Amino acid sequence: MPVQKMVVARLSLAAGILCAVCLPHPAAAQGGFNGPGRYEIINVHSGKVLDLDRNDQTTVIQFSARGTDNQVWEIESAGAGFYSLRSSMNGNALEAAGTGNSAPLHATRFDGRSSQQWRIDNANGGNALIVSRLGKAVDIPDGTSADGARVQIYDSNGDSNQQFTFRPVSGNVGRVSAINRNPNILPQANLGSGNPSGRTQLSPGWNTFSTQQDIEVGQKASVEIERQVHMLNDPRVDNYLNSLGQRLAVHAPGFKFPYTYRAVNDPAINAFALPGGHIYINRGVIEAADNEAQLAGVMAHETSHVALRHGTNQASKASVAQLPLSILGGLLGGNSSGAAIAQLGAGFTVNSILMKYSRTDETQADTMGTQILYDAGYDPRAMGQFFEKIQAQDTGGNRVAFFNSHPNPDRRIENVNEEVARLGTWQRGSGTGSQEFTQIKRYLQSLPLTRANQSPNTLQGDPRRNNGGNAGSQPELNSEHFVTFENALMRIDHPDNWQTYGQGDAVTIAPRNGMVQDGNGNQAMAYGALVNLYEVHTDRYRQQLQGSGSGQNSSQDPHIYLEQNTDQLVQELRLSNRNMRVIRSHEDINVNGNDALSTYLSNDSPIPGGGRETNLLVTMQRPEGLLFFIFTAPERDFQIYDDVFQRMLYSVRLKR
Repeated sequence: MPVQKMVVARLSLAAGILCAVCLPHPAAAQGGFNGPGRYEIINVHSGKVLDLDRNDQTTVIQFSARGTDNQVWEIESAGAGFYSLRSSMNGNALEAAGTGNSAPLHATRFDGRSSQQWRIDNANGGNALIVSRLGKAVDIPDGTSADGARVQIYDSNGDSNQQFTFRPVSGNVGRVSAINRNPNILPQANLGSGNPSGRTQLSPGWNTFSTQQDIEVGQKASVEIERQVHMLNDPRVDNYLNSLGQRLAVHAPGFKFPYTYRAVNDPAINAFALPGGHIYINRGVIEAADNEAQLAGVMAHETSHVALRHGTNQASKASVAQLPLSILGGLLGGNSSGAAIAQLGAGFTVNSILMKYSRTDETQADTMGTQILYDAGYDPRAMGQFFEKIQAQDTGGNRVAFFNSHPNPDRRIENVNEEVARLGTWQRGSGTGSQEFTQIKRYLQSLPLTRANQSPNTLQGDPRRNNGGNAGSQPELNSEHFVTFENALMRIDHPDNWQTYGQGDAVTIAPRNGMVQDGNGNQAMAYGALVNLYEVHTDRYRQQLQGSGSGQNSSQDPHIYLEQNTDQLVQELRLSNRNMRVIRSHEDINVNGNDALSTYLSNDSPIPGGGRETNLLVTMQRPEGLLFFIFTAPERDFQIYDDVFQRMLYSVRLKR
């Protein structure tokens, strides 16, 4: 290594002040764009802003500026120099759904997919181009200046109709309205007398790794980690966590790591983070949280470990006593994470990362996590509330896993509450959680659990384990002898050679080999039945019903209400199953003396090469919500299983 670099390394270590903190300098503004934040986006040619049409809430048009929330876009980092652009009206993200020139631009439900990721490029005159991963630019057709003109994508050519300027927006306009509707997230107007400048100031500690090495180390470690733990591998849950995580990560200070969030199929209350932004949340955290704000608190805590670079900080401190200064100095000047791992012997596994956190690290992550909650619009008290909840469970032999891997600092809850006081006074109405959080929590209850002594690819209740079969095996013949499953809502009979798993209101009942791994490595039901409760978005649908022009309040008609709620459930199912379609809907049936509806759906079968499947959806209104049954089999086999499905449905007995 050069002599000068060696001298610097020796002097810095001797003084105890060596610091490899790599906080970014703001990039040169491109058309007023200065990184993640809230913006109006103004077309240079027409002077009009990008606007999400309120009539259908997915069509992107241009319109005269008015400052309303459908003209404000939340821009968040998607990693690798790309961004997601989400409407403040409903949280939908700009998506280049097509690849052809002049394809209209839409805003669809945000899930972080590549077609929703854009880069901001320089254009003439200091303006900016908005270019998709496929190289298509946001474009105003034919340079029109008309209000309401549809926005399109086109080959990037730098014409004025492809050039935009960004105007930062602050205050209540620019809060994603879908977030505002969540009772656990507070509108900007309710921030009270908080003084952000009075918050505790935190910064990453001494580190021999560069921020790029954090990313490379974390990426390499994530491959190994996902072999060691039981990943849930469920797109619906992972998309929800990642969407929530990105809303938090945009407020994480320091280097903008490419944060990702995934679910682990473990009922223990725990979460962990790898350097560079890979964050894992046990399903037990979701199930233990009372509301989305508490879940967000855990995720903000883990995000803070990444932002503060605690993993590589601890590895760096551990290396000082072991390595000659010449090696350490060489690492400081290098950019190879492979060399860094080899020299430091970091061994980035779950245990080596988590068990090296100190109580100081935990206090810092609590403090910064509280600040991130506040900045994201959540009630920051949720952090302490969740710790208080799980601390009450951490007694005797009931050790909470979170405290095993995250040392519990003294006065943890008090410290969090003191930081809340520094941020400001909060006034919060009552609320039990967002609709999406509630749905995900219920959905998790229908998924099989992991046992402590199972290998990562084997799930509790997986019928394959009982038959020695594989994902492509045909289920064995259905038994003629039925047994009864019972929970708090109902009783249902099923063949005695079918397996049941689940908890709470949710249960999955499937024959052996009825659960398979699809082409993406996810557990999916190819044969069997799912029973669950769906919590309806009541206010929105009542408004639709009342506006139907019938002259009466049709929301009081139980049958119409059931139809509308069923439509809403089908819409939610289709969001998670892009190729699902309705093939027969709204047929009246009777289940245990109760009015019900049957709806037939068609979807891709999860069996590799299995073609399409048929889903019989049965819904009925209950005081607790919409009770639904989904009976599933490949199209070629559905008639074989239909008799079993009908017998199961006939056996249902609801509990009053």
